[in-house]
Amino acid sequence: QELLLVTLGSFVAHWLFFWISSITAPWYTSAYARLSKDKRANWDSRVVSCIHAIYVSYGYFIVLVFDEEMKQNPINGYTADGLFYMAITLGYLMYDLNLILWKKGSIYDPATIIHHVGGIASFLLVLFAQKAIIYGVFVGFTEFTTPFINLRWFLAESGHRNSSIYMINGLFIWLSFLTVRVCWNAYMCLHIFLHWDEFSLFSFGYWYKYVGCFFISVAICLNSYWFYLITKGMVKVLFGGKSKNK
Repeated sequence: QELLLVTLGSFVAHWLFFWISSITAPWYTSAYARLSKDKRANWDSRVVSCIHAIYVSYGYFIVLVFDEEMKQNPINGYTADGLFYMAITLGYLMYDLNLILWKKGSIYDPATIIHHVGGIASFLLVLFAQKAIIYGVFVGFTEFTTPFINLRWFLAESGHRNSSIYMINGLFIWLSFLTVRVCWNAYMCLHIFLHWDEFSLFSFGYWYKYVGCFFISVAICLNSYWFYLITKGMVKVLFGGKSKNK
């Protein structure tokens, strides 16, 4: 019941942040006023996305580093903090999916919808079973990359595509995706493999691990696809200009 309240509170709070952003954005940047109505909604959604990502990625990091029970008993271990942050993320995903389907326009992206639906189902599964919580924490920590992605969009829409900070941020996007999404997902798969037999120690563990692996596989495919696009874009920026000059 407490986790349900946290999820609902998160859903409402993120909508509130979206509304606050639409009011305050013109105060701190002139770029917002030049945007179309569709892109203003995109701007506000990315502000909310950054707030969520910074808050929960820090929380997930604390759980991964300092929660001893999770380290000693990753499958059956219990962490109230981990469940709390997952409920926050679940509320955010529900808000953002609702926003995408409502606003559509430049916010609409089929891959993001698949990501959100899979994320909602995965977090509901973990929150309901309260087993293998560490994998929900693993997945949630990948939000660490989100602020860099959103900053790229903010800089582009503010007319700073040719700035050094835009280039540096692009490098951080590539590095963070490589480490926190691609390599991190590979480590998560190895972790599941090493603890595969432990899933059978609790009720409905047999199907739980296969359903969980399905959702993780979807996340890995999406992250690999996005990493491919990021790498392709970076190569084009680094070497495309040289080719044209020649």
